[in-house]
Amino acid sequence: MDHSYEELGSVALDILAGREKGTWEASQYEHLKKSISDALETRSRGQQTVNSSLSAHDSELFLELFWDLFRQGIITLGLNDYNREFPWFRVTPFGK
Repeated sequence: MDHSYEELGSVALDILAGREKGTWEASQYEHLKKSISDALETRSRGQQTVNSSLSAHDSELFLELFWDLFRQGIITLGLNDYNREFPWFRVTPFGK
């Protein structure tokens, strides 16, 4: 099932803010993507789902969403000084 940009964004922000526990640590692009997919499946089925995947449509929207979060200063690239580049990321102080 395809979702709207707003639905994906809402779930992403819940995971990044810690309001919803992701199935993967939200420190890499693919992990956040998988956690969003699992959360959407869990919400629609009413039970925890692991290892679901986003549709092609939702994957494209997630790509846009990820870079929008970066441009807005909510996330920044790099986990730490040893992992400074994409696909690693972290929530910025502004994002917190």
